Amino acid sequence: MQDFFPLQKIAIVATASVSPEFEVKEAGRILPEKLGVPVVFSSECYVSPKSAQEKSENFLAYCLDDSVSHLWSCRGGEGSCDIIPYLVKALPELKKAKPKMLIGFSDFTAILVFFAQKLNWPAVHGMGALQFVRKFPDDLTIQKTIDLVKSGKYSNSFDRNYLTALNQAAQNSQKITGKLIGGNLTLLSISIKDQWEVETDGKIVFLEDWHEKGYQVNRTLKYLNRIGKFEKIKALILGDFWAGELAPEPDQNKIQGEILMRALKDFAEKLEIPVFYTPRIGHGLSNDPLILEREIEI
Repeated sequence: MQDFFPLQKIAIVATASVSPEFEVKEAGRILPEKLGVPVVFSSECYVSPKSAQEKSENFLAYCLDDSVSHLWSCRGGEGSCDIIPYLVKALPELKKAKPKMLIGFSDFTAILVFFAQKLNWPAVHGMGALQFVRKFPDDLTIQKTIDLVKSGKYSNSFDRNYLTALNQAAQNSQKITGKLIGGNLTLLSISIKDQWEVETDGKIVFLEDWHEKGYQVNRTLKYLNRIGKFEKIKALILGDFWAGELAPEPDQNKIQGEILMRALKDFAEKLEIPVFYTPRIGHGLSNDPLILEREIEI
C-alpha cells in the first residue's frame, strides 16, 4: 500500500467533539493557502450531529468520495468510538473505495487504528487541522506534516537524539525495527474487546495522552501490561503526557511533572523490553507525524 497520494482535495472531518465555527472556517481558509488544494467541511464540525449514525454517515460520505484524497481530523475530544460500529458495517464498501490518507490524534486514535488495521489505509498520528489556527505545535512539527502531505517526505526512523532511554534494555539496544502502532493511551485502553482492539504483537508501540497525572498514567500502563499488550512488542515509546497544567500553582505543577516522569521511569524499569521517552509526540508543542502499521526503526 502506498503512503503518499497526490493532493487532490482535503476534507476536514469531525468524528469527535465540535469546535468554534470561526476556527473551523479559518482552518478552511489556511489549509488551501499552505497546501494549494481545495478544502471542504460541513457544519458537523461546529454543530453537533443528532446521532452517532448521522456523524458516521457524514464521515463515510467523505471516505467514499473519490475526489477527496485526505481526511484531516478537525480536533479530538470525545465521540469517535461511537461511529466504529457503523464503520464495521460499511467495511465492504470501504474495501472497494479509493484509499485516502487520514491525519489526526487524540480521540481520532480510534479511527486511525481502525483504518490502519482493517483497511491498511495510511493513518497518520499527527496534528489536527485546527492546530493551524491555534498556531501550535512547533515549526518543526508543522513542516514535517506539510512535507508528508504535499510530497510524501517521511522519515521511517526515530531520531535517537530525541529519545531518552528509560530502562537498561533501551540503553543496551542497537537498531530496533518493526511496524508502528499506538496513539492516545486512554483511547487504546478502551479498545480492548472492541471492534478496533489495538494489535501490538511484534510491533513498536508509542503512547501519549493529555493532562495526565503520574498515578493515572501508571495505572493504565500497568493494566495494558497485565493483559499482555506489551508482552510481545519490540519496544515501547512514551510520548508527552503533560500538555497542560497538572496543578494550579507553578511549584505544584513542577512537582506533578516530576512525579509523572518518575512514574514513567519506574514502570519502564520493570519491563524487559526497551522503553524510551520522547517529547515530540503528543498534545504539546511537538507532535511529529507517524504512520501506523508501517515499518519504522529506532
